[in-house]
Amino acid sequence: MAELERTAAHISKQRHPRRWWRVLLLAVLAIILVMGWTVGLAYARLQSNIDQTDVTSLLGKNHEASYPDKWGGQALNFLVLGSDTRNGDSDIDNAGANGEVSGMRADTTILVHIAKDRSRIDAVSIPRDTLVDIPSCTLRTSDGKTQTTSAYKNQMINAAFAIGGSTGDVPSAAACTMKTMEQLTGISLDGYVVVDFASFMKTVDIIGGVPMYFPTALKDSYSGLDVAAGCDLLDGTQALALARARKSIGDGSDIGRIGRQQELLRSAANEIFSSGTLSQPTKLYQVLDATTQSLQTSTGLGNISTLAGLAQSVSGLSADSINFATMPWVYSGNRVKVGDSASIVWNALANDEPFTVTTADDGTAVAQPPAATPSADTSGSGTTSNAAGSSTSGGSGASRSTGSATAGAAASAEASPSAQTTPQCTKENAK
Repeated sequence: MAELERTAAHISKQRHPRRWWRVLLLAVLAIILVMGWTVGLAYARLQSNIDQTDVTSLLGKNHEASYPDKWGGQALNFLVLGSDTRNGDSDIDNAGANGEVSGMRADTTILVHIAKDRSRIDAVSIPRDTLVDIPSCTLRTSDGKTQTTSAYKNQMINAAFAIGGSTGDVPSAAACTMKTMEQLTGISLDGYVVVDFASFMKTVDIIGGVPMYFPTALKDSYSGLDVAAGCDLLDGTQALALARARKSIGDGSDIGRIGRQQELLRSAANEIFSSGTLSQPTKLYQVLDATTQSLQTSTGLGNISTLAGLAQSVSGLSADSINFATMPWVYSGNRVKVGDSASIVWNALANDEPFTVTTADDGTAVAQPPAATPSADTSGSGTTSNAAGSSTSGGSGASRSTGSATAGAAASAEASPSAQTTPQCTKENAK
């Protein structure tokens, strides 16, 4: 009997640790499964936010589908288009519901270049008043077919988005703008990103606002902008208002507005880079979740793995590594046209080289060749925020002359947040 008890006790001692190992193993497996399920849900949510479209067939037979190299080794060139479409949360002023604004326009067009070694980012703003030739475009229709538009001469560049979007299809609008830009620059683009009002506001709010210094108070009833002089922390609503404001500020030109938009984007980029958002998975997810809502992109560029990879590959940069510039331009009546030195910019982007855009005495933008530029203009001093002396009223395409170049440049400079030496403006000391 004693022998049987000792044997039973021995067996019990052997089984006890084995049972705990099994419990521990099951717990670890459960954690892994839950984490994988959570990550999978997060990935699915982000991916479902983005409306991706393969527009290769709309760009022509010589255009191949592009799948960007997110980790480096290949330079990227793509368009960021700010749409003023009034749908859903983007109908910020009920202009869509009231029938005041219909259709779609590219309120903002930026050609973005990411260097192949991920050492810098170039963001070239294209004035919406720029006169260009718009090629024939292929559009998707609601019944699954396509139609072809006529080519247009000497039209404002933002008309390409409107022409391409005449069937109500945003990818067709973006593709027509891509074709126009490729014809203008000679650069084969890797894709497009279309951002609407709602997505922009949510992104600013998720990063906690954007601090900006204003020499004087600015108010624009059309956009809803109302900021006091000094250091202000702009939420999503006021940041969008600043990006849109034009009529009541400076000379009312799009050139002047571009300068303010670039300063806003630079400040937002500084918040993202300085906070380490791009290298922190939780923060990066929050920003991507806000940014990707209502986002529309070309196939490949809209993959979450691509966006996350791009974010990681440039996470070592700072806001000073972004070269904000305006396409070289000259006056053309109450419009503007592409300046001769714009070819310097296009060649630099095509060859992955730095460039500088400066402001001439008459307020126009002029590019300097790479040979004359020891390093990329990353301080922001090469951006243009001077007025062209003309603007487009609303979305109708009507324009008005606003006076001489000197007067226009001065008026725009007064309205520019960083037109003079500004004190340090951060979230901590903002109002």
